[in-house]
Amino acid sequence: MKKIFGLFSILTLAMVLCFSDFLNAHAGKVEYIHADYTKDYDNLNLEDEYDYVFLGEVTEYVTTSQYNGHGSNIPYSYFKVKVLNITKGILDETITIKFYGGYDEEGVLLLIEDLTYPELNKKYQFYCNKSLLSLEQDGRTFQDSYVISTKFNMQEITEEKVENPQVKAQNISPFSFELDKDPGAGGGGGGGYYPNRSFATAKQLTINQSELVDLTAGLELYYKVRRSTLDYLSVYSKGVDDTMVEVYDSSYKLIGSNDNVLTEREKQFTSDKNFFYNFYANKNETYYFKVKFKDTTLKSRFGLYVIVDNWYTSNPSDLFWEYNGVQDDVDGVHKVRYNSSSKYTNEINYAVKEWSKLETVKFIGNSNLSIYNLTFSDYTDVDSDTIAFTRYAWIFGVDVCFNIYKMDRMSQKCRNKTSMHEVGHVLGIDEFTGKEARNNVMHQGELELEKLGPADIAIYRIKWYA
Repeated sequence: MKKIFGLFSILTLAMVLCFSDFLNAHAGKVEYIHADYTKDYDNLNLEDEYDYVFLGEVTEYVTTSQYNGHGSNIPYSYFKVKVLNITKGILDETITIKFYGGYDEEGVLLLIEDLTYPELNKKYQFYCNKSLLSLEQDGRTFQDSYVISTKFNMQEITEEKVENPQVKAQNISPFSFELDKDPGAGGGGGGGYYPNRSFATAKQLTINQSELVDLTAGLELYYKVRRSTLDYLSVYSKGVDDTMVEVYDSSYKLIGSNDNVLTEREKQFTSDKNFFYNFYANKNETYYFKVKFKDTTLKSRFGLYVIVDNWYTSNPSDLFWEYNGVQDDVDGVHKVRYNSSSKYTNEINYAVKEWSKLETVKFIGNSNLSIYNLTFSDYTDVDSDTIAFTRYAWIFGVDVCFNIYKMDRMSQKCRNKTSMHEVGHVLGIDEFTGKEARNNVMHQGELELEKLGPADIAIYRIKWYA
């Protein structure tokens, strides 16, 4: 019995030493946390958004408060800051900042992505609000501290960087297509007889082939297209006269319309008085186009085009996160196994359903799973501008955490978007910058979106279809 106990003690000690070595190996490691904020701060005037705006110098590290069940489940680090110049608000000469992030109990530095850990004797421009909490309320927050929870709250004073503002949009359609083809080179149209003058008689279009439309004044012609995969499509005209389009779904419900080409991206395909309309097209659903001339006295022709257009403007590598929660099984299938203690079950299910439409990564949700690589949970934080965040933890996999204080004050559509945004991080997709269209769920902010955007789909497919 003593020998067995002795052997057990040796094995236990060996396990402890191995785990200790494991922890020591990760000491000094930096882990970045993706946060989805309440607003798209890239496109806001920060001076209008915050109560205090000032230039300050970090003079002293005070302490780090570890997670105790209150607030965000990351460390808070406190620093003294000497106020050098005030733009907005009334401040003491020296204040304390509550910095979201810091070294955890294993020596890992946790940081909100793009939020720089404060350095002593460095100057920063601060845009922030005072904490709404006290130490008595949560055991973590210093009275009258100023909250730094996003990269926008604290910006290091450095030399101004000059960036090239010209960005070329990219069309990742798998088809080769000559955009400058003469409309007359295509088939269709023709001669004054118009059988396609209703939804019921709409003419079938072929993706990435031009259709010559020979149209008489005052008439409206109908066309349709159907895709076997989920994509964004663009419909546009090329001609010299003023054309218009209305786009309808399979129930003949109007999705949207376009008259004139306006944006620089649209002008890469066509110009001036032509139309261009980009829209979300569900798998195996028929979409209808009603086209006409704006001037009812015209009799003319134009080229009509429909292309697959999951578009983005950034370098794709800039839109990937280095981590993800996807695992490859022995059967070669990409899978995410998840467990949830979150109250936002409907929102999580919605997000999983929408991303699953892209059909490459399979989600498996079961609270009884003994092995899972994604966990959904909730927390409450009244100070942070964060709605939710995604964190890659080197022991447990990926965590998605929803801020109840923010989520419960949002519309259902905004909560769905937030959940889709966080699941996007689980799939290895990074935050989208201002270069991408705002109808993408990987954009920051409290947005009423319930469909994936063109860049969301494009970047997913680049990452998981290869």
